[in-house]
Amino acid sequence: MKRLQYIFDNYHDDFIHNYFQKKHLILKRANSNYFYKLLNKEIIENYLQNVELRYPDVRIVKNAEAIDTKLYVYSNSVINKKALFENFINGATIAFSGLHKSIRPLSVLTSELEGETGHRFQTNVYLTPPNSQGFKIHYDSHDVIVLQVGGQKKWKIFDESPIKWPHHDQKFVSGEYEHGNCIEDFTLHQGDTLYIPRGVWHSAESDGEYSLHITIGYMGTTWGDFIATYVQEQILSNVELREYVPFFNSNEKELNDIFLNKFQNIFNEKNTLEYIYNYVKSFIQKNQKPVISNYIDHARQIGTIDLKTKVERTSKLAFSITVDKEELTIICGGEYIILPKYTEGIVRELFNQDEPVCINDLPRSIDDEGKINLIKHLISKGVFMITFQE
Repeated sequence: MKRLQYIFDNYHDDFIHNYFQKKHLILKRANSNYFYKLLNKEIIENYLQNVELRYPDVRIVKNAEAIDTKLYVYSNSVINKKALFENFINGATIAFSGLHKSIRPLSVLTSELEGETGHRFQTNVYLTPPNSQGFKIHYDSHDVIVLQVGGQKKWKIFDESPIKWPHHDQKFVSGEYEHGNCIEDFTLHQGDTLYIPRGVWHSAESDGEYSLHITIGYMGTTWGDFIATYVQEQILSNVELREYVPFFNSNEKELNDIFLNKFQNIFNEKNTLEYIYNYVKSFIQKNQKPVISNYIDHARQIGTIDLKTKVERTSKLAFSITVDKEELTIICGGEYIILPKYTEGIVRELFNQDEPVCINDLPRSIDDEGKINLIKHLISKGVFMITFQE
């Protein structure tokens, strides 16, 4: 199942066409364990007990105010767990930033979302004790998807967004704008989902129950970002953009005409189509990192791979394959993997499979030893993994 489909369930198409970037969506579920494999109370308890916590990856907030780090952080940035616990008991929310970098199910989630959408994602996790509030009314400069994985939390949504679709450089500043009226007041229970577009005011607090939720940040590329990147690239390849602007005491009409002419030249159909093709083809392949696991088992078994071994693409990484006169290039998992041209048939068969594939079933365009060596090379790059039987 695709990850957006997993998150929004029967609302998947409705979310894409009617809610995305337009309005918030509340998805209630009867299945309280729907997100259990992603994150649960036991995983967080284990993380808190057994991982050396560091600031700012872990921080505490109470009533929208960040608690002075001197009260719970040592001089070397390590968190004082006793002080962390004391503040939590007294009503502070523990905020875990970028937990997808440490917890595998969240890593797989963000990686596969990136492969599906072509945009970047991140996760933060918030653990709030009963009858507490971490963050007051605010808006975010990116879309958020909230997955309630433990307990419950009360939310409010407000109208009159001060900025439609704020850019990531237009972050919320307390007191800069005033929010509108509350238009929805509801409780998310374990297993529920909430989508909030950027710029929409909201607040959350726990009631008599604790709350554990994942906030998935949709760090999308805006048209402005896209165009700015395009123009920056054109500066290096288009001599017209490297010409100095005339003296600023020139006629304004003359400056305007020159500007429009430059604009039309760089945004011609040939330039933009070529750029969009290359951008779409390579953006995620270059930036999406493989979620690698089973280090020990791979090290033990890579030397004994045979034709009966099954392998699969690591966490469904996005990829592109190009072939020139001499060689084949795979862009996948942030890697440029160069192979001989004659491997094209077997490489395309491998990468186009979304399910585990047996090495013996691959095309016979290269001999058995060559197949096995190719698979070992792709495993060492992290873009393929051995399918271990449970």
